[in-house]
Amino acid sequence: METLAEGVEEQDQLEVLRREGCQNIQGFLYSRPVPSIEVEGLIRKCHGEANRWVA
Repeated sequence: METLAEGVEEQDQLEVLRREGCQNIQGFLYSRPVPSIEVEGLIRKCHGEANRWVA
């Protein structure tokens, strides 16, 4: 089962969630809410950073 943690705001929260096996996160750690026109750029940015979090 995949899990999603919402409201992740700090790096230490992300590290705990990753150790516990959480596969998906959302929250201010990555971005504040943005207008829909900016979503594609945000996804591209996060995708480039995603490799840092792969175990």
